[in-house]
Amino acid sequence: MKKNTVILTVSGVALVLGLVLGILPIGENLNFISIGLTLVTLFACYYLMAPEVAEGVRERRANISILLYIASLGACLLGEFIEAGAVIFLYCLGEQIEHLAITKNRQSIERLLDLSPPLVRLMLDDGSTQDVDPEDVPLFSTIVVRPGERLALDAIVSAGSAEVDESTMTGESLAQSKSIGDMLFAGSLCLNGRLECSTIATVSNSSLARIVRYVESAQKRKSPYERFIDRFTRYYTPAVIILSVLAAIVPPLLNRFTELTLGGFSVWFYRALSMLVVSCPCALAIAAPIAIVSGITLASSRGILVKGGSYIEQAAKLKVLALDKTGTLTEGQPQLDQIIIMPTAARLWPNNAESQILALAALLEKDSNHPLARAIQIAAAQQPVAKLAIENWTELAGQGVSATVAGRPALIGSRAFVSSRAQPSRVANRTVEQVSGQGVTTLFLAYDDQILAVFALRDTVRASSVDLLDRLDAALSHQVKTVMLTGDDVTVAEQIASEIGIEEVYANLMPEEKQQYIEDFGKKHGIIAYVGDGINDAPALAAADIGIAMGAAGSDIALDVSDIALMTDNISILPWFFALAKRVMRTVKTSVILTVLVKVCVLILAAFGLVDMWVAIAADVGMLILVLLYGMRIGIT
Repeated sequence: MKKNTVILTVSGVALVLGLVLGILPIGENLNFISIGLTLVTLFACYYLMAPEVAEGVRERRANISILLYIASLGACLLGEFIEAGAVIFLYCLGEQIEHLAITKNRQSIERLLDLSPPLVRLMLDDGSTQDVDPEDVPLFSTIVVRPGERLALDAIVSAGSAEVDESTMTGESLAQSKSIGDMLFAGSLCLNGRLECSTIATVSNSSLARIVRYVESAQKRKSPYERFIDRFTRYYTPAVIILSVLAAIVPPLLNRFTELTLGGFSVWFYRALSMLVVSCPCALAIAAPIAIVSGITLASSRGILVKGGSYIEQAAKLKVLALDKTGTLTEGQPQLDQIIIMPTAARLWPNNAESQILALAALLEKDSNHPLARAIQIAAAQQPVAKLAIENWTELAGQGVSATVAGRPALIGSRAFVSSRAQPSRVANRTVEQVSGQGVTTLFLAYDDQILAVFALRDTVRASSVDLLDRLDAALSHQVKTVMLTGDDVTVAEQIASEIGIEEVYANLMPEEKQQYIEDFGKKHGIIAYVGDGINDAPALAAADIGIAMGAAGSDIALDVSDIALMTDNISILPWFFALAKRVMRTVKTSVILTVLVKVCVLILAAFGLVDMWVAIAADVGMLILVLLYGMRIGIT
């Protein structure tokens, strides 16, 4: 990189000196010096372009470097050494600026890895600490983090409490309070307090490293628009080459064999070379990549991981937004509101039915990660855990848990799930009908084929969800159809939807049913995005054109199955992202249209001999620099 910069600088100085000596009214001897300096520029730039020329020859494809080799050599044959040097130098200058721009975007991501400290304070068996390389820290080791220090590894707090800045990972500017049992991400900064943490990932598999890999991979993937530009330039460049050849041959022939006076071969050969220079699609080729990469980089700095440019393009044309309810539109932390005990349970445990029911429910839910299961576990935290033998534990996504407890079947889950496996209960059904209008979610508990209790759990709408739809419409400048897809009861779902403004609700859905709805909406309306938690919603996330997982910073599954991952649970950032996508694609289209217009104008002027060759390349390089700056501005605003 530095070597190329030095060579380019030398060639530029030589070109300027040659140009000055060529303009001054000096003797013929100094004119040779001017030509010699220009040749220095030519050979230096030929050296820089040699790898691309060799690649084009190997692939038998006329790339940009080969075209400029031909154009500059043709200019030299006509004695236009200064113009030949200017053409080749301006092209190399544009290439260098393009390389610097792309490198800047790449380095902004790689700098995240620099946040990981070079040493980790590892706690030894005797309680002392030793500074070691993070690569040498085994899983589940205890490390110590002090105020002002960053974490090198993902870990769980095992002792202490502190305020931690996680903005590098999640984009959240406010410090987070961390205590025993909380997760910490590599790159996070401990602001106060001393933490002892148990490592849960190696350096290469930390959340920070995985995100950097995902972003780097996304920057290499081409969007449909980029592929279209590639196809366009594949035809554009040969078409201009053919026009240039015809311009060099046809007018001189007409001049010779007809009465038309069009000028000699040298005149049209020079014009053809100028047209050849205009055929370089540099600005066209870079317009989409630079804007999209800048958008992906900016999104990652705000805690949004985009896995490819195609998702930026699709987000700008979004037609349908489908949302899960629990944990997406609501806080995802339901609390137990009440326990309705069935007569069967009251007869079975006349003195302590509620505590026995809670203990049995907690036993069934202890290995589940579902938000409703966590609510049961929290409610039963003060109760003694049922010391019963549990076997054949099975969780069906979106339905519930079944197991054998003390030799008898036990179930906890949705009304449909439990009722299909236990004896129907009119009392339980009436209970659900009574509480369903109160905006609560119900869980049924059954044991030995008898329904024992109904749990009523209540979740709250996120404050960021209330005006989400209005801000989304404003961001995309068009109305987006929004639907809720949830496995919860229809009454609860409709109440939540009414608070947010969602008109269409589809409830009591299994994961595979959500997937089918996503596919149907996509066929009917166009591009559809689905927002879920990345675990139970994996089929729907995979089926959507854009699968968006929330709270993905600590979830491998969410990072793997989603196309876009929000590192936090902050759904309010979605309108900002869709506005960014719209802006990126507007920038791409503007750059392409302006580039094509400028090239067509210069091409026409060159054909009529109204511009010199160096003006043509200056216009081309000028557009390249303009497109680069126009695209890069996305990442700095």
